[in-house]
Amino acid sequence: MAINPILDAIKKGNAPEMVKDAAAKGALPLPPEVLFEAQVILSRDKNEKIRESAIKSLKDRDDSEILLIIEDKNVSPDVLDFCGRFYLDRQKILEKVVTHPKVPHKTLVDVAPKVNLSIAELIINNQMKLIEEPEIIKALRKNPHLTPANLARLSEIEKDFLQEGKGEYKLTAEGEEVEEELLVEEEEESPEEGILKEEILDKLPVEPTEEELRELSGRSEINVSEDEVEPEKLTVLQKLSRMTVSEKIKTALLGTREERNILVRDSNRLVAVTVLSSPKISESEVDAISQMRNVHQDVLRIIGTHREWLKKYKIVKNLVRNPKTPLSISLSLINRLTKQDLKLLVNDKTIPDVLRRQAKRLVMKKGG
Repeated sequence: MAINPILDAIKKGNAPEMVKDAAAKGALPLPPEVLFEAQVILSRDKNEKIRESAIKSLKDRDDSEILLIIEDKNVSPDVLDFCGRFYLDRQKILEKVVTHPKVPHKTLVDVAPKVNLSIAELIINNQMKLIEEPEIIKALRKNPHLTPANLARLSEIEKDFLQEGKGEYKLTAEGEEVEEELLVEEEEESPEEGILKEEILDKLPVEPTEEELRELSGRSEINVSEDEVEPEKLTVLQKLSRMTVSEKIKTALLGTREERNILVRDSNRLVAVTVLSSPKISESEVDAISQMRNVHQDVLRIIGTHREWLKKYKIVKNLVRNPKTPLSISLSLINRLTKQDLKLLVNDKTIPDVLRRQAKRLVMKKGG
């Protein structure tokens, strides 16, 4: 994409002072994204007057116009870096910045210790960034808002994928190469992991049923010895069962719908949640996953905090009706259900009592 000549001149430091001053004040007839990037650059200008004008213009901008700019896939990483640091107190902007594929690692390292819990969890959920740049994990540990569950997740990533832990994980920026070298030493359980041990051990995802396995593998029987099957005739399920954790991670990101459908129920939580980060995942897949009762709670937690997916009523309803959904997520979504669906919840013995009581209160409130 061709760069605007005025922006190019500002970037190179060749623009006349009059042009820079006008751009800093927002007085140049430039496209919004070009003017915004120009002001970002001018906020660091050596001329104090121009610098102050640019900063004032950037402070006065509405969230809505900034969001339109930073949602663009072609936005400059420099703009994302600036927004992450400058708009640290603007929740919606920060959410877009930390989840943007082009956000620089240095930005996440800088903001991780300072953001609130919801933003910190968005950074934690982007585990590929954490693997690519372990300094982000170190920065997150300095955040006073992190919960024991958050700290345990960071420890798990370090143990499974980074040199500080059980294995070594390497990934190219494009996600093309994944290598894992497991160490033979047995790891000691971290303090954070110990805190959650009793809470999550009994909630780990179960294996698919035989009927599901037959459907997914395309075979009438599943008790086939792998030694009896020629490599080229292995079913998808058998191929996945032979993979290392890092190979499953790569497949969760880049594989087929059928592979994602299996891996989202993998016993390794990191593999399961990575499915939701796949650029190929569709809304219909998320809809189906939100109904599953044999996935890890974190899978449902991530779906329950994803703004775009929560725009679909069916996904919201699925999460509330799913007994595996974390209670905090279900309670935050139950108010969005219709009276008819709330009545169904009142008599649903599979969900927690507190959720059924809340459903009953809401039915009465809505005149039912």
